[in-house]
Amino acid sequence: MIRFLVCLSAGANETVHLATLSRGSNVNLIVPMSRATRLINRLDKVLARHDSFGDDPAAFVDSVFAEIEEQLELVKAKSKPEHWAEIYVERDRARIKEQVLNRVMARGAESID
Repeated sequence: MIRFLVCLSAGANETVHLATLSRGSNVNLIVPMSRATRLINRLDKVLARHDSFGDDPAAFVDSVFAEIEEQLELVKAKSKPEHWAEIYVERDRARIKEQVLNRVMARGAESID
């Protein structure tokens, strides 16, 4: 018997399967990540290494991009439409997150005044 669970720490394309073996013990199996998910995770790890980006965050773009180029080449080699769709959705999430955080900062500045 296999039941499907959602793991909150799993990426967008990961599913944790809870498999019950014949002896009644449970085993968690994680379905492999897509190449796009690996690229996104790598980008998140590279960004997480920095505590601050100073006054010019754009100055970090080239060095950060250089660190994910290997994963990008793997995505391009497979060239599946669903990989690109996942990247587009992640980009849109980042845009929404930026706008929300800008509003949070604006409201925070209002409360300080």
